[in-house]
Amino acid sequence: MWWDSASFSLLAEIPLPYDSDNIRYETATGRVWIGAGSGRDGALIALGPDRNEVLQRIGLRGHPESFQLEQFGARIFVNVPTARAVQVVDRSMGKVVADWSIPARANFPMALDEADHRLFVGTRLPARLPVYDTQNGRSTATLHTVGDADDIFYDAGARRVYVSGGEGFVYVYRQYSADCYALMQKIAARAQRCSSRSGACCSWPFRASVRTQPRCGCSRLPRPVHPTELRKASDATGPPGLAGHP
Repeated sequence: MWWDSASFSLLAEIPLPYDSDNIRYETATGRVWIGAGSGRDGALIALGPDRNEVLQRIGLRGHPESFQLEQFGARIFVNVPTARAVQVVDRSMGKVVADWSIPARANFPMALDEADHRLFVGTRLPARLPVYDTQNGRSTATLHTVGDADDIFYDAGARRVYVSGGEGFVYVYRQYSADCYALMQKIAARAQRCSSRSGACCSWPFRASVRTQPRCGCSRLPRPVHPTELRKASDATGPPGLAGHP
């Protein structure tokens, strides 16, 4: 269903397959991509700018979880946990063009560093954060991460990767290079299964605080910390827990 954000009136309603999940907006074309369906019905569905017609349906190997669109390319990277894979879709061709096997289970969250051609994939069994080269699908680094990973956010300006999960922490990594990372901080949050965008969980939007371990509380978020403060603290103490190599 599509709603007018000003008047809150219903604009359109389009039937979709069972278990519709993530939604992404393609700025350049105005298309909206939706991950939906399960098993043989798993697919990415593209709706037109007027939201009243399905323009594309691209079949997948199972239910799509998090997926990321290239802004300067035509590819979509899709987590398909039941297939233990990342499927790469070319949206201009309207089909899957690559399958990258994931050597772990429950690959739900994902984030994209398009400039460095790196894809961050969170797995739960075991709790890992593998980093993939989007040019060839090869793993370039693997980091230990929070249990029950739910969301990943990449901050290109600060060169930080944030991973939140139901274990009750937000893990903050510093990106030294495309293939070199260090765990900077583990921020305490409420331990529960929830989306990191949910106000009930308060796993986001935290900026890692160098000197404090904030407890979750919607009305008492830690003060924003400028990225330069994080860099100074990290440089003073050295890069803990490096993964990958310069």
